[in-house]
Parts: sequence; structure tokens; C-alpha cells
Amino acid sequence: GIRDIGVTGVQTCALPIFIVGGAVGNIADRIGLHTHHVVDFIGYGNFFVGNVADVALGVGVSVLGVRTLRRQAIFR
Repeated sequence: GIRDIGVTGVQTCALPIFIVGGAVGNIADRIGLHTHHVVDFIGYGNFFVGNVADVALGVGVSVLGVRTLRRQAIFR
């Protein structure tokens, strides 16, 4: 499970919420439950423009990936 890769405390709750929340947000955007187009774009200066669901999904998966790789490196 998620605890097997060293995720504890707040991360135990936050990572699944970010990943599932981002996925559900993307599904809602694609289906168009409200306006039939994505409306939650955020500009990050000159870096990029993304929507809230993509950022949440990206953060959740990235943190989970880093934690997994770190855990695997520890047990080698």
C-alpha cells in the first residue's frame, strides 16, 4: 500500500486526494458538466498556464513517484 513506500501522516491523505481530485476534475472538464469547456486555468507567470486539475494530478503523481524512487534506493 501507500505506507509501504514511506508515505506517512499528512501525505497519506494528501496524495490520494491530489491524484483522485485531479483525475475527477479532468473528467468533469472533458465531459463539460458545467460549461462544456475548461474554465479553471491559472497562469504561472511566464512559466506555463495550466488548470487546477492538471496541477493537482501532476503534484500528486510527482510526489508519489519521488517517494517511490527514494524508498527503492534505500532498500537496495
